[in-house]
Amino acid sequence: MTFGDGYDSARTVVLQPDGKIVVLGASGDGAIIVRFNSNGSLDSSFGTNGVVISSVSGFSSYGSNVALQSDGKIVVTDYVYNN
Repeated sequence: MTFGDGYDSARTVVLQPDGKIVVLGASGDGAIIVRFNSNGSLDSSFGTNGVVISSVSGFSSYGSNVALQSDGKIVVTDYVYNN
């Protein structure tokens, strides 16, 4: 599966109580968060067809870690640097 410029990498995964799978990684110069349903298909109710790509203009960013809050919200930390 390719989400960005063809250079995609996963860094960390978290399993939600409902069985959905959240994967955090990098795609090109941005952090990427992908959520899958428990059956492995992309969760189209999350982001744009299951994918959120976050970038900081003029910088490279790569997702560092992902966690779930007790209320179910997804928390992401990002590593950002200037090329």
